Amino acid sequence: VKILEEESPNSLNLALSFENLALTCECEHKHAEAIVNFKKALDICQTVAPEKVPNYHLQLGVNFRRQSQFNEALFHFNKAIEGHRAKNPKGEDLALSLNTLGLMLQEQGKWEEALLSFKKALAVYELNGTSQSVVALSVKANIGSVMARTGKLAEALEMSEKLALELTAASAGAETIAAVYNTVASVMLLQGRSTEA
Repeated sequence: VKILEEESPNSLNLALSFENLALTCECEHKHAEAIVNFKKALDICQTVAPEKVPNYHLQLGVNFRRQSQFNEALFHFNKAIEGHRAKNPKGEDLALSLNTLGLMLQEQGKWEEALLSFKKALAVYELNGTSQSVVALSVKANIGSVMARTGKLAEALEMSEKLALELTAASAGAETIAAVYNTVASVMLLQGRSTEA
């Protein structure tokens, strides 16, 4: 990195080196260091590779979220969403950014905002024809979970039961399927249907 900083301070290769350092820091749960390196990559890519900018904003949002710096995370998630929407309003990167924002909002107990973000993510998957992919189905699981937490039990149950079948058909992982069945059981318990749960 030091050689590239001296010889090519504004090169894509340097940005990619900072990205690799940031990803390594993420794996080691060194989120503050990851943020520093993603910011360096972002700064370089503003001019040499603007198509990469939204992804760096997403990565910054994720790392700020992991440090419970929610305002900073929100700023970067919104920048990622804006950039991905401008690049490709049907793109999976846009859906991923919307889903990730929804997860943070859910974590903060901002249920209605989270639900809206998840629904926007699902709409993108429906637009691009991948609404039955495992990733899109996990967004549906997030929607079902928020509906259950906000008292929309009938809707949550209907969505979760349908989703369990879709996940099985899509050969989703056992952990994902189990999470959906747990939502179904939780909703049934909340409805007083303990013998069915």
